[in-house]
Amino acid sequence: MPASATASLHTALRPQQVLDAYPTVKDLLERSVDSDPEVIYGVDWTGRALNRAGLFDKVLEMQSALEQAGVAPGTRVAVTLANSLEHIAIVFAVIRIGAIWVPLNTKLKGEALQHQLRDSGAAYVLVQPDSPISVEVESSVTVTLTIAPGIAAIKLGGVEVASAPAEKISDETIAIMYTSGTTGPAKGAQVTNTMLIASVVGAVATTDAEDGDVFYVWEPLIHIGGAQLLLLPLMKDVRLALSERLSVRRFWHEVADFDATHIHHLGGVLQMLLSAEPSPIEREHGARITWGAGATSQIWDDVVQRFGLRIHECYGSTETSSIVTVNKTGAADGIGQPLPWFETRIKGDSADEGELIIRPERSDLITPGYLNRPDATRESHQDGWWHSGDLVRRSDDGNHHFLGRTNDSIRIRGENVSAWQVESVFGAHPEIDQCAAVGVDAQIGEQEILLFVIPVEGAEPDPAQLVEWAESRMPQFQLPRYVRFMDELPLTPSRRVAKKQLPRDVEGAVDVGGGGRITTRQP
Repeated sequence: MPASATASLHTALRPQQVLDAYPTVKDLLERSVDSDPEVIYGVDWTGRALNRAGLFDKVLEMQSALEQAGVAPGTRVAVTLANSLEHIAIVFAVIRIGAIWVPLNTKLKGEALQHQLRDSGAAYVLVQPDSPISVEVESSVTVTLTIAPGIAAIKLGGVEVASAPAEKISDETIAIMYTSGTTGPAKGAQVTNTMLIASVVGAVATTDAEDGDVFYVWEPLIHIGGAQLLLLPLMKDVRLALSERLSVRRFWHEVADFDATHIHHLGGVLQMLLSAEPSPIEREHGARITWGAGATSQIWDDVVQRFGLRIHECYGSTETSSIVTVNKTGAADGIGQPLPWFETRIKGDSADEGELIIRPERSDLITPGYLNRPDATRESHQDGWWHSGDLVRRSDDGNHHFLGRTNDSIRIRGENVSAWQVESVFGAHPEIDQCAAVGVDAQIGEQEILLFVIPVEGAEPDPAQLVEWAESRMPQFQLPRYVRFMDELPLTPSRRVAKKQLPRDVEGAVDVGGGGRITTRQP
């Protein structure tokens, strides 16, 4: 496509416009190279850069190596690699072949790893040869991709994997992305060409991306928040700046060194940055926007004042082409209003508070379904509406406010308490790095709240004083009964707490008794 035609799409992006010009990811990749091959696509933490033409050459090399290894159209290929330009080229190569990309967390192990390999029906796993996953996965053939030193293709031959379900998936599906699995086994959401292209259109709308911008990429590419960025430098003259991994200590130095203009926030990343010791470098950078999900009203002002950034908060999911609602105006507007190609409603007894349900302007902006989970697909897809499983409140001005997951509530003396609301309050405490609230059985009645806390480095908060601090910030029935300090919490790839891995007893916790009493709860 001529450069002038490409540029015209950038003035008023909508999914339909882009899909008319680029029906598939393969089309977008090839035409972006034809329109302007010298535009820099990305640079990594070593300073190595690739322009669009260089990326495409590397994609072709990877494609040839994968095809020689036996990857064919329809083959399901699990990819569990650290961030790198080679990783990105592999993803595009898998898609060009017509195979199915199955991104997996590099930290998976044991049953969680085996579940996703079985469930996806992956025939190959692409790994670093010395990674724990390469050691754990049983294989019959290992082929080293010599064009990308340190990356191996393992052809799966283990008994468990060989018996994996071979459920037919949508002809449009190009990826199977596993949801966070915070409250149960991870589900494989089918992601189509249309969805992946729409996700980057949503990212452009959310970020106000302009030609010349630089997007700092710390997040794993396995998450939709990272995956949607892969297409961004093909649509606009922007570049990706790849970090090796998330490091709070190096974060602002890398942002400055990359001349990054945009930062992505997910889960507790902003809280982690706020809990770090202040440094001049956190203001000596060129970034202007942090965008993503998880900037609660309690931390919004702190981020703006301390780091000099504008916040663009959004809401969405893998299943909904990533981004559904956007707020660029301020903390009081929550997760904002829907993008023009989505309609939202509230399901429940109240017209203003309940489960968020979503209807797109074209049906293929929503996932065709979960792999091997027809029950979950039917439960979520109802009469053209996607049932999100998220609780929201909609204010009179049309803005939405996130209240937590429908399946992450705690029943306290007749009241339903959102764990997310509890975590939002305590997460703003200056001595708390991360926290998570769960329900545990009460001695009398329904449940009590157990709050897991990772203190800020060097801090030794008093459990009773933490709860006393929160008394003026939340209703009495939302206050935790128990507090347990932890060195770390199990996290999903998007840095949300994997609550299914947390204990549901009070061993090792402190019983604050709801009134300041402190007694050690015995196992």
